[in-house]
Amino acid sequence: MKRFYQTIILMLGLTCIPSWLYAGILASQTRVIYSEGEREQTLMLANTNEYPILTQVWIDDGSNNAEFEHAPFVVLPAVFQMKPKDVKGIRLIFNGMELAKDRESLYWLNLYEIPAVKKQDLEHDYLNLSMNTQLKVYFRPEALKVLPIDEINRQLQFSFPDHGAQSAEIIIKNPTPFYVTAISLSLFNKTKQTTVYEWLNILLPPFESPLLKLENVDLNPSDAYVLKYHLIDDRGEVHAFEQAIPISK
Repeated sequence: MKRFYQTIILMLGLTCIPSWLYAGILASQTRVIYSEGEREQTLMLANTNEYPILTQVWIDDGSNNAEFEHAPFVVLPAVFQMKPKDVKGIRLIFNGMELAKDRESLYWLNLYEIPAVKKQDLEHDYLNLSMNTQLKVYFRPEALKVLPIDEINRQLQFSFPDHGAQSAEIIIKNPTPFYVTAISLSLFNKTKQTTVYEWLNILLPPFESPLLKLENVDLNPSDAYVLKYHLIDDRGEVHAFEQAIPISK
């Protein structure tokens, strides 16, 4: 069990983004890909705290709502205790809800941890901090052909809106049936060799074209611009890409 716990911590150290490092309860995966037709999936959790915790888990739409009633998955067990350095497996079971067949559906797995309180502390003032960690859960219809991250990137289309050269937005078109997570985005001016603007992350829904806002930025029509970014694949691994963006005339 100790060796298995160490394996989980090593995996997380290699694949997780910095915000995960503050969580006391960590999962063996940074996301769950639930393929249509599977009976269930098991996710391993590790309590990295030096104290026991009470853990509640549930699926919602990202709203942190433990009473969310329209989740397509049941999580078992829903509430359990974990000792320090303990490892626990939870089961995600699809309940048969009707979901889209031509694209992925996205939900969120919540891992809510409450530190145990010593009996003597109840007689004094104390600060007891709880924490909720969220993981993406993708439901992938069996009709979808899985694409490598390089192919998904080739299909993404970046452009400035056609309403003036000094646009304050960038359009990212995702024509694929998959959710795409992009992190560490930066608009780079190749002419001046400088970074114009940066974003932490953005989620690109299937078949949609979200806008990236540029606050207080003027773009020079005669300059060449490149968007540099990283995409996260099914395994949680990060891949670097870049695309040139033509200025609208």
